[in-house]
Amino acid sequence: MKFFSASLISVAFLVGAAQAQIQINAPTQPVTECVETEITWTGGSAPFSLSLLTSQHMRPPDICGSVIPTGETGDAAALQEFTNIATNSFFWIFNIYVADVTTVDLVVTDSTGASAQSAPITIQSGSDTSCLEN
Repeated sequence: MKFFSASLISVAFLVGAAQAQIQINAPTQPVTECVETEITWTGGSAPFSLSLLTSQHMRPPDICGSVIPTGETGDAAALQEFTNIATNSFFWIFNIYVADVTTVDLVVTDSTGASAQSAPITIQSGSDTSCLEN
């Protein structure tokens, strides 16, 4: 009986640990410049930070009229970062010129430092470009 109880406790611990892992969900709608998109994730411990990354081998993007400084070739550059997010979702208006960046990665990090990265997300050009103007 003691072995059975210890096994149940071990299984419960493993299930709890699996639930704590962060997993970022791909947006359910196409991501379009100047259109609000909900980014969601599961697991992790608040507060969270959410970063939009691009590979350094691409031309530095122009976001709302400002050039983002770049680092070494091959590193990921954070285009935008939001911190102290208390919930597992964030509404984001993608204010990125599609001519400069067409694919991005999203990274969510929790208070323990655990993180998850999305697959590359394609940004589509939109008819509303008001968020791209100064």
